[in-house]
Amino acid sequence: NFSWFVRGRNWASSKQAGRGGIGTVFKDKNLKALVCLSPKVTINSNNPADLEEARKIGKMYSQEIIKLDPIQNEMRRVGTGHLPEIMNVTDLLPTENFRFGMHKEISGKEIPYSREIMRTIYSGKEGADGCWIGCTVSCSHYSEGHKVLTGPFKEIIRCRLTPCYC
Repeated sequence: NFSWFVRGRNWASSKQAGRGGIGTVFKDKNLKALVCLSPKVTINSNNPADLEEARKIGKMYSQEIIKLDPIQNEMRRVGTGHLPEIMNVTDLLPTENFRFGMHKEISGKEIPYSREIMRTIYSGKEGADGCWIGCTVSCSHYSEGHKVLTGPFKEIIRCRLTPCYC
């Protein structure tokens, strides 16, 4: 997992480094952590040729996401929780330690972990967490007061994030 401190929110965030293979790279290089200090990121950080045009396109892009997301993936509502059912039917869901791309015993979209489950999980005190402040999608979600059920952090009250984040 990757963790970072978000200055604007005054909290730490983490994302899974899953399918891209970065975990294997870290293991092969015997790396436990990589620590970087970065300056504050602003719209000027990339030195856009036309700052006003970048703002205009960014606003247009955000409005399009807000309008279309409810009828497409619902990333703003359920986060990446809609992916397991899609990945299962397209043979992309890592199962049995990545040996297979779908559950043999679950046909089609009948996977028990779906966007409906995510709607239930996030029906109370929850929030969204984007990779950066101002992200329109904010596909990572949390639910306050969730208790971890297994592992070294068992019974510690924490936040529950979407399935591919912890």
